[in-house]
Amino acid sequence: MIAYAAAGWTDLYTAKNKKILRAVQREVLIAHTSAYRTQSWESLCVIAGQTPIDLLLNERRTLYEVRKSKEVEIKGIGKDTENIKKVIRKEITKMAN
Repeated sequence: MIAYAAAGWTDLYTAKNKKILRAVQREVLIAHTSAYRTQSWESLCVIAGQTPIDLLLNERRTLYEVRKSKEVEIKGIGKDTENIKKVIRKEITKMAN
């Protein structure tokens, strides 16, 4: 639910909003994993196998921009939309690590 229409509002969210989203995700992950409240947000994401909310929102915005544009050409990749999506997902995963 949080990520609904993320492409439209993720460029507007601030550091304060990012902190609020992380806090919400942390509370859900604590309940999901039955972890102690002292557990960090990052470790909860790893334990639960969930993508951090800010990376998820950035991924959705980027994929929307790729889908929206009919003629996207990225140097070294070409115009193949599926290939572009794979490369973007791969890069986002590398950024998360």
